[in-house]
Amino acid sequence: MIVVMKPHATQPQIDHMIERIEAMGLKTHVIVGTERTVIAAIGEKRDGTKQALESGDGVDRVVPILAPY
Repeated sequence: MIVVMKPHATQPQIDHMIERIEAMGLKTHVIVGTERTVIAAIGEKRDGTKQALESGDGVDRVVPILAPY
């Protein structure tokens, strides 16, 4: 799953999302671009994760990578 942050998301907002993702038992990989930051949430947990992360402050959108089987 990919968490795309808003273009002007603050570092505290990004850090908070990393903490939320890791609290769900997922690993994170942060990609800092020129306009926005993307956080990859790596792991098997899918149920309710997208909805829980979409409500985060500074989050633009959450994009699932694999469809559940």
